[in-house]
Parts: sequence; structure tokens; C-alpha cells
Amino acid sequence: MTTTQNHKQPVVSVSTPAEVTACALHNLGYWPEKSIMVMTASGARMGPVLRANVPTFDLPAEEIEEMICQLVGNSPQKFSPAEPITTFFLLIFGADTGIRSRQLNPHTHRQPEHAQIEAEAEQAADFLPWISGAFQAARTLRLNLGDIFYIGEVSRWELSQQKPEFELSGFVEDIQKTNVYLTLMTEGSVVASNRSEHVPQDCLRPEATLDTELQEGWLREATFWFDQFQHHIQIEDDYCADYLRQKYAEAALWSLAVDVTRQELSKPLKGKENKNRNAVLADRLRRAIPEQLAGFLSATLTSISSMQFALFTAADSIDTCRALMAHLHREQAREQPQAEAPASSHLLLPTTIFQGGIFEEKAQQLAADEIDFPSVEEDEMGEACFRFGELLTGRADTAPQWERIVALQNLVEFLVPCAYGMELGRLKLMLAWIAWLKGSCSLAAQYLDECRNLGIWEDTPLDMVVECGLLPQWVTDGERCFRGIDFAEQQDS
Repeated sequence: MTTTQNHKQPVVSVSTPAEVTACALHNLGYWPEKSIMVMTASGARMGPVLRANVPTFDLPAEEIEEMICQLVGNSPQKFSPAEPITTFFLLIFGADTGIRSRQLNPHTHRQPEHAQIEAEAEQAADFLPWISGAFQAARTLRLNLGDIFYIGEVSRWELSQQKPEFELSGFVEDIQKTNVYLTLMTEGSVVASNRSEHVPQDCLRPEATLDTELQEGWLREATFWFDQFQHHIQIEDDYCADYLRQKYAEAALWSLAVDVTRQELSKPLKGKENKNRNAVLADRLRRAIPEQLAGFLSATLTSISSMQFALFTAADSIDTCRALMAHLHREQAREQPQAEAPASSHLLLPTTIFQGGIFEEKAQQLAADEIDFPSVEEDEMGEACFRFGELLTGRADTAPQWERIVALQNLVEFLVPCAYGMELGRLKLMLAWIAWLKGSCSLAAQYLDECRNLGIWEDTPLDMVVECGLLPQWVTDGERCFRGIDFAEQQDS
């Protein structure tokens, strides 16, 4: 299941079936296949969209209604306190064997054959039970049903005004020609041809650059340091001799890197920079994040908990993470009261080539300071432990700090090319968790598959909720759900 919502969409007029579909596609970000989608609306706004796979077997009428109600129910019920949703649209996308991609490309487009249109008429007819299911769901939810569409590979169909069946509405390429589709494109929105090619709009690509020498040099050095730190961790016995102190130091550096990433992404773009936004921002990050730090952050993801500490620190704060570790320190002391205190000197930190600056200062501070976990108040420890569990399972009363989460997402994307093996798998797991926190089970499942291919088989709460198609509870709240982050606003000069 996927939900998407962007609070900064331009104002466009939406009236025809093709325009409604165009709006839904831009909200989702790609052309889906074998998908059931709902898009909610109020009197003045449209979106977000929620997508689920078409069931692999025929559902009875009551289960169709239940599925549609669940999709609509997982959408924010209000765009604002005074603007509740009043309407939903149901969109059904058929399979894509490559013909749709061909039809959408003006260089390969062909005139649809009559046999293809007839075949898609039969495919649309397979979904006739969803028409009555949608009307029943609308009655149950006390919402208006805007319309029902079926989109095939060459043709698109809409609900007949005379009887409960689909009638030909036009062809798929019509959607691309609508004013809605084109206007959203000029605003920077992109609709990928399929899910695997979809890149979240708030995420930069690590290959983007205006300086190839900078890009290649940064990646080469970051990979070198990843190898160096990984080698040390594997052969030296002193890594994590004081586990909690080491992991707190790592979390503190993750937190600082997230802050720096957010600052770099937030600096305004000027003049010609606006035309090369992704490349300009990507090069900014390369100059701001030292290669040695990049290798260190990747190499020290030695366990699922290491990844969770980094994610929690970005979603909340380093102070809350410190209180969480104080709780773990207390429990450790209770279980092993006679254990010898670990030597305080055994901290693995990147400190050699920062050439001054905030990262070197932070690393030196972490190396010198004793982390006084016992000084943390009992209430703080309890609240941090509760917050950790509730936030990472999507049950917290307050949502993650979205600017920090998007900054973390961009940071992790930049670390992926310099890592490999299990550590790369845990970077992918962090991206999966971020996708789920933002409201996409589909993208999270895609990253989880990549984790499995890299040897990450540990069960996590994320596996369970994605398998069940569950979403964080803040997804249904228009004020708390993820609605996009606008970094690097453009300036004319």
C-alpha cells in the first residue's frame, strides 16, 4: 500500500477523467500496474492517493467494499481542520507488458488496434463487481463517489452514466496531454514509467553532479574509508568494548550529519543554479560531508540496532537517543551487577582528516567526554524508551521530524554507493523504514527485497507491518502526515 500527499502542488483546474487520472499519477509518482487506487478530494483539493495491488483472486462483494473502505480510511480525513474530505475516486490499472510504455512515448507510439481495445474492454469488465463495491463503500463512509476509471495499456475507461459498466473514455496518451499533467511537469513533478524507476521527488540522486572530478574523488575516498573502518571492526577486539558509549558516539555523528545535510539542502538556489537543482545540491553535500565520515557511518552499521539508533536520532533527537541508551545502560547494570566497567578509551571515531570544522570538533568531544548515562532522570529514560518503540512502529502521538527524515534519506542515498555487503543491506533497510514512515508500504517492500538479496534476514517490526499492509497512524492525519518538504527554494538572482 502506498500513500502520497504534497502540500505544495500548484493550483490547477481538474474536471475531465483524463485530468483526474493525471492528478493521481503525479501524486503517486509513477504509472502503476495491477493496482487499485483511491484518491480523496474536498471541494477545492485533490489527493493524496493510496494504492494497493489488485487481489490475485476474485473477492466477494463485502470484501471489495471493505478493501475500498480501508484504502479511503487510511487517507487523511481532513486537508485542514476546516476542510474535510468529501469525495473519493477509484482508479483501477491493468497489467503492463510494455505496450503502455510504448504508447506513452511519442517516438514509438502506434495507433491502437481494434483487437487491443476489445481485449481491454473484457479486462475492464472483470472489475464490474468493483463498481457496486465502490458505491457501497461510499454509502458506508458517507462520502461522494467522484468516478471510477479503468486504465489499460492503450485505452482508458470510465463509469457509464446509464448503467453500471465501463465505457471507452479515450486513450492513455490523452492523460499526458492534459493541462494538469503538463502544468505539474513544469513545476518539477515527474511520473516514472513504472515503480522500479520511480525516485521520490524529495530525494537527490548520488550520481548527479556538475563536477565529475569532485564526484568521482569523493566516492573513491569514501569507499576507501569504508574499507578501512570495516577492516578495523572485523579484526580488532576493541570495537564496541563499551557498546553503549560507542553507539551513542555513532548516533551523535549521524545526528550532526543529518543537521548539516538539512542545512545544505535548505540554502537557496540562485540564478542558473535553478536549472541544475539536483546536481548543485548533490555537489553541496559532497563538499559538506567528509569522505572519512561517510565511510565511518556506513561501516559502523554493524547490526539492526545500530541502524535503528541512527533512524531514531533523526526522527526525534540525539537527546532522546541518549536517554534511551541511559535506560539500556541501567538495564545492563541490573543484569550484570558484577561486570567490570569497560575501558573508556576504546572508541572508534573518525578524527584524522577533517582539517578542522564541526565534525572534527564533535569527534574530539566524543572521544574526550565521559557519557554520564546515570545522570539521566528516570522519567526521561522511560519516555525515551516508550518513544523509541512507538515512533518506529508508527504508533506515536507525534510524527517524526520530517525535515530531518528527508535529510537522513538524502544522506543515506549518498552513502549507498560507497558501501557493500551487510552494511549496504542495513542502509537499504533504513531507506525501507523511511519510506514506510512517510506512508509507502510498496516502496518499503521494494527496499526490503533488496535487503534480503544482500543477506539481511533479521526480522524487524517493519517486516510485519509491511507484510500486513499496515501504515503509521499519522498517515490518516492531514496535519501530521508527510506532505513533502521544500528544500532549496529558488531565487531569481
